[in-house]
Amino acid sequence: MNLNLLLPEIIVFSFSLMVLFVSLFWNNRKPSLTLGLMSIAGLLLAIGAFVVIPRVGATAFGGMFVADGFSLFFRVLFLNLAAMIVLLAIDFMREFQRHLGEFYFLLLIVALGAMLMSSANDLIMIFLALELLSLPSYILVGFAKRDPRSNEAALKYFLLGVLASAMLLYGMSLIFGLTGSTGLVDIASKFEASGGSAGPALLVAIIMIIAGFGFKIAAVPFHFWSPDTYEGAPTSVTVLLATLSMIGGFVGLYRLFFIALPDYLDIWTKVIFILAFLSMTMGSLIAMSQDNLKRLLAYSGIAHGGYILIAFSVATFDSQWSVLVYFLAYIFMTVGAFAVAMVVERARGSSEISALGGLGYSNPFLGVTMTIFMMSLVGLPPFAGFIGKLYVFKSAVEGGALFLVLVAIVTSVISLYFYLKVVRQIYFVKGDGEAVPTPNLSFAVIALCAIYTILICLYPEFFTRIALAAIS
Repeated sequence: MNLNLLLPEIIVFSFSLMVLFVSLFWNNRKPSLTLGLMSIAGLLLAIGAFVVIPRVGATAFGGMFVADGFSLFFRVLFLNLAAMIVLLAIDFMREFQRHLGEFYFLLLIVALGAMLMSSANDLIMIFLALELLSLPSYILVGFAKRDPRSNEAALKYFLLGVLASAMLLYGMSLIFGLTGSTGLVDIASKFEASGGSAGPALLVAIIMIIAGFGFKIAAVPFHFWSPDTYEGAPTSVTVLLATLSMIGGFVGLYRLFFIALPDYLDIWTKVIFILAFLSMTMGSLIAMSQDNLKRLLAYSGIAHGGYILIAFSVATFDSQWSVLVYFLAYIFMTVGAFAVAMVVERARGSSEISALGGLGYSNPFLGVTMTIFMMSLVGLPPFAGFIGKLYVFKSAVEGGALFLVLVAIVTSVISLYFYLKVVRQIYFVKGDGEAVPTPNLSFAVIALCAIYTILICLYPEFFTRIALAAIS
């Protein structure tokens, strides 16, 4: 067994245990900073481990774990994303003097689940990775256990999450029953040998699997948990759900359908077509009526999930690499927007959009960067969201999904209303004059996200080459 291949995952898991035991036996005046920096050290060491491990063409656990360009792209991406989330959490978890070891342990386990998902080459590995993503998330959502909203959010998320996992597992069991195999490549080979005919059992399996992953990516109509969970969870957990957990779900969906079920592309792309349409329209329309910034970003994430699903519904080579560029854009503009929301919520005690009043004058840095993130989420140049949408829409038009592109353009115009509502509050509504200091670590994350949100649009060729290498 080639365990060297899993060295980054082993490092992340080892540091998660180390954080847990250090918090248990070592009393420290600044536990959030100490444990957070230990977590960062583990994530950075895991990134460095990619220098010494086989990058492409190797497998472990009898082919259940595979190293290819796709997995390399997402394993490194998830590690960097987790590092940004930890940096934000260090500042905003200081108020929780207890159970911080458990918090960082669970956060690292979520990152581990996402990494395993990107390399999964077997139904069992996909399900285990998804549960590693999900189970710690249920606990993290309810981490503020004295807050009734956090408890309610955790309960809703857990109950619906268990139902989604059951549906996914049932769909996978049907595929195993039809093929006698759990390996994705073996499944594809056996379906190809059978002539590619789709019976009722396979149709049910496809629907169940899409429903299970649809919950994880908050696609309509499986999105009901998302707004309440985003609002009730600690904001440092909300950003994890909106990025690491969501993209991990998309990666699992990609692995299963593009590798195991390419012969049934005409079937599952039609279902995803419907989800893309519903997610774009419902996400954008409902976001218009939101007054809470976290709920607005939740519905915004649903709409952006719809844009991502456009690429999945087309299923061409160009749509595959273009969606990777979209993921990069989505991560930086979403993490940045939530980071600003965290700073404002901590300073002014509210996550309502009205709390942003006068932010452009009380803290020009936060005002400018939040405007950058909002305009990028709309898809305006010269920001990353423009390039992400341009590539996805172009590949969709070439793939024959003109209708979805037209719907996406209309919903993008609609989204201009609620994103500008945030910008209006920042610059054209007088606030209470209360200062909004920016903690150093949060400042670094927000600045990094703003810089990359601009760089992706100014130098798209660099990021396109990375995406092409991952897919090729």
